[in-house]
Amino acid sequence: MKKIILTLLICLLPLSSCGGGGGSSQDDVKNPNPPAIEHPEPTVGLAIFGLLNQNFPVSDAIELLSVSERPTFSFPNKTFGENPQNYITLVDVLKSQGKSPYVGIYAICGPCRVPRRDGRLVEFRQDLDIPQLNWALANDPITQQDYKNFLTDMRNNLVSLYPDLEYDIYPELESNMNFDAQEVAVTIAREVFADMSNVRIVANPLDNMRHPGVPLEIHTDWIDNISLVGAGDIISLDGQYFRFPGERGVGLTFEETKEFIRMSKERNILFYLWRFEWQGLYPDNPKGTPEPDKRIYKFLYKNEIKELLLL
Repeated sequence: MKKIILTLLICLLPLSSCGGGGGSSQDDVKNPNPPAIEHPEPTVGLAIFGLLNQNFPVSDAIELLSVSERPTFSFPNKTFGENPQNYITLVDVLKSQGKSPYVGIYAICGPCRVPRRDGRLVEFRQDLDIPQLNWALANDPITQQDYKNFLTDMRNNLVSLYPDLEYDIYPELESNMNFDAQEVAVTIAREVFADMSNVRIVANPLDNMRHPGVPLEIHTDWIDNISLVGAGDIISLDGQYFRFPGERGVGLTFEETKEFIRMSKERNILFYLWRFEWQGLYPDNPKGTPEPDKRIYKFLYKNEIKELLLL
């Protein structure tokens, strides 16, 4: 598995930089509403899922992100918690160091919704499964207004706290939206943040659909999609497909990951270490639990994470 992944990464990344890739920089896409932030600085960031949970170790996140010249992190809105204090603490400390964090926020959580999961972590329209949400977002004005209100709440309670920072806003985490639903979601997101030049709208689809002018995020378990990314896009390395030194399992080794990051940065791609805080795994309950407050959130291999963030 790991050799296949690495071979594809080495072959596909240079290919897409020679014209096979996508990205908000494509000359052949005429975008009537271009993103305000054309190309964020190609750095390495952390996707920290439990940031808004009261049990999240924000001091560890500060320690890790403080090594970066441009600390970059992302988190889901209202999935594992909705108290903004850890977010405020993290940003304030980084700003006190003279740094300007780059922040990504996932509006709603796709994988938590029925039928992929049991739906107990869903904050937006828990009553709708994936097919129903697709239909409702594409066709139902009430659901569309509900979604707009949800994004407006996120804007007011998270993004507007720091108008001097730059943000990526994702309509949905690991999107299950079909093309029509995501097109509506992107349009609504652009409306909500229309007057904020510090905000980009970014999509992370599951099925290769790219909307004109919309930067793309992909995850490294979707190998077929890697050739689509280009300058201004985002690659998120899922922690399931990565091994720290001494660990066993599938995916990239530590050295292979470093090479993957270097190649991505050379092509002006923003790179996230995705789900690198240990959450949802418990010594006393190997099967896990859906209740966010009962999860254990902690970072393992902090020195190695710092090494990757410094690449």
